[in-house]
Amino acid sequence: MLKVKTLFFTGILLSGLFSECLATSLAQKWAMVTQPTKTGGSTQSIGTYNAGCISGAVSVPANGTGYQMMRLSRNRSFGHPDLKQFIEKLGQTAARQNLGTLLIGDLGQPRGGPTLSGHRSHQSGLDVDIWFLLSKQAASRTLAYNERETWGAPSVLATHSD
Repeated sequence: MLKVKTLFFTGILLSGLFSECLATSLAQKWAMVTQPTKTGGSTQSIGTYNAGCISGAVSVPANGTGYQMMRLSRNRSFGHPDLKQFIEKLGQTAARQNLGTLLIGDLGQPRGGPTLSGHRSHQSGLDVDIWFLLSKQAASRTLAYNERETWGAPSVLATHSD
């Protein structure tokens, strides 16, 4: 009986490791894509936030009125045109109300799909990380590439002290 249980749990462990290797391999292939698909103007989100892709994604510029993109090296600035428009309008509203500059984190990869790190979502071009930090420092200048790569996103979790 012990031998059967050992074989069973070994099988489960190997199955989990195998599926993780497949997921990593798949994510590596998606991460190598540098350009969105050409669709002749139409955009289609396919699948779900955590199991999908996007055809005809557009890139959000690194700098816009009232916002700056962070983590440019990740190549995760692509999404549905409606999402791009939402980010641009939100940035314009923040600027018009003199709130500071929105710091925008990840959208999706050029064709969506799984990422190597950071997210299980962001696959279909419909979600974005907006840092809950309206930066007055970023409002007065364009952040340097190094700052965009190293500034940490603020935690929205309450700190606990005993």
